[in-house]
Amino acid sequence: MSHWWKYPLVDVLPFSLQVYYRLLEIYNQAFWPLQIAALVAACLIFVSLLSRRDPGPLVVTPLCLAVAFVWIAWAFFIQSYATLNWAAPFFAGAFVLQAVIFAAMALPRYRLRLAQPRSRRVVAGFAVFALALVIYPLLPLAADRPWLQAEYVGFGPDPTAIAALGILAASQGRLRWFAMVIPVLWCLISGGIQATLGSHFAWLVVAGATVAIVAALTPAKAAASRAESEAALRR
Repeated sequence: MSHWWKYPLVDVLPFSLQVYYRLLEIYNQAFWPLQIAALVAACLIFVSLLSRRDPGPLVVTPLCLAVAFVWIAWAFFIQSYATLNWAAPFFAGAFVLQAVIFAAMALPRYRLRLAQPRSRRVVAGFAVFALALVIYPLLPLAADRPWLQAEYVGFGPDPTAIAALGILAASQGRLRWFAMVIPVLWCLISGGIQATLGSHFAWLVVAGATVAIVAALTPAKAAASRAESEAALRR
């Protein structure tokens, strides 16, 4: 095992794609109907963010994300995924650290703030959030798998990481870039594992992270500046 890095990833993983999907099904069955509650909470957060007309602080949203990351660390990684992957406890530790970061972002000193509404950054960030919120629960239907194998924001690691990146991309704050590190790393790890196992949707988690990074690099006031220029010309 001292030369484990010389082996292809497919030889290191002790499970198949079908076994992983079955794990998702058992995970959903074990905690039903909590994933529905998580989905409803995610929808309420999304609607509340869409209804914002002015940039402002976010308090409830990062706290909800903190709870979601702690839940996934314990319920998914420790209670479920650890039976398949020896690295699950390390993933759980990373998600707990991410929860601490989000909790800190609810404090006045490190408070997360929504960027300029309707700016390109916010639109792209919300699109990433919508990808996780809407598309992920429908993936089993697209792949002709049981619906109990679906993943939900606030309940599954992939859509939760993508949704978190969407919110961070649409926001600003002292810890914003630091808070994106763990979700991005998880998206790369999860995408790599699923691609190795032969999933046709492995690219989705990586694409979500990529769009979020590009959105985060976009100036937050681009749309606002353009609107002000047009208003000045009309005057």
